[in-house]
Amino acid sequence: MPINFEIKVKNKKGLHINPSQQIAQLALGHPQTEIVLSKDGNSADAKSILSILSLEISFENTLQFSITGDNEKECHEAILKLNQEEVI
Repeated sequence: MPINFEIKVKNKKGLHINPSQQIAQLALGHPQTEIVLSKDGNSADAKSILSILSLEISFENTLQFSITGDNEKECHEAILKLNQEEVI
């Protein structure tokens, strides 16, 4: 069952290269799980840093995540942790 949720970006610099890389590393570490993030109707594959950067995500933007696959819960918790730590 897919996990769909929203977060508000807490990183004051938005999603620049470093947080985008951390999201991509998380996604690439779970090849059997698909993570898609969306902003304003545009979507990005979380396994691609360039795809994430193309969304031009800024501080306090709302992001929608959709996670499908073998490690949905683990990926969901990891993304929430990155948000809590203000990485994203």
